[in-house]
Amino acid sequence: MLYNKAVKALNTYHYVATTQRLLGKLESYSLTLVRLQQQAVQLTNALESKQE
Repeated sequence: MLYNKAVKALNTYHYVATTQRLLGKLESYSLTLVRLQQQAVQLTNALESKQE
């Protein structure tokens, strides 16, 4: 689901305070996901360089 669609759904079905709290969690999870993806790329590159 796209970020904007998630925000729209939250605003439609939840109170403002709940929406803000959930968006904060979504942002935190998104940052964690980006860090994990970067780590996966680094580990893949390290493994490939060891195999050469």
